[in-house]
Amino acid sequence: MKKLFLTFSLAMIGSLLAITAHADPMVVFKERAVFLATNNSLTILPDSPSEALTCSYDPATDAFLPGSAASIQVPVPGAMDIKVIGKHAYIATSTPVNDVPTTGYVKYDVSACVPAGPFTPRIAIHSCQCKEIPPPHK
Repeated sequence: MKKLFLTFSLAMIGSLLAITAHADPMVVFKERAVFLATNNSLTILPDSPSEALTCSYDPATDAFLPGSAASIQVPVPGAMDIKVIGKHAYIATSTPVNDVPTTGYVKYDVSACVPAGPFTPRIAIHSCQCKEIPPPHK
């Protein structure tokens, strides 16, 4: 019985690791921008398709500048994950060097993409105008 339990436990752990080990794009919502890290790029989209971003990307200086863009895609080889802390985006990378995965990170100042001032989500603006509390989304 113990051998059967041990075998079953190892099979379950292996299956769980196999399911969770694939590389999914990582997404962060910050103010009015959506940051998406995929295998080889950082993509920034507005939170609403009807609005533009408040920033643009200059490849010559590798920096985000105030401006306007429908979306931005920056090549980041091996991008795996993203965290936006304050006004900085940290993109975790993993690239093979001599067939050995090497991890690191790339840091961008994204203050131009995250406007200053209070942020009020659209649903809150809508509920304030009609003086109703919207039901929670499921």
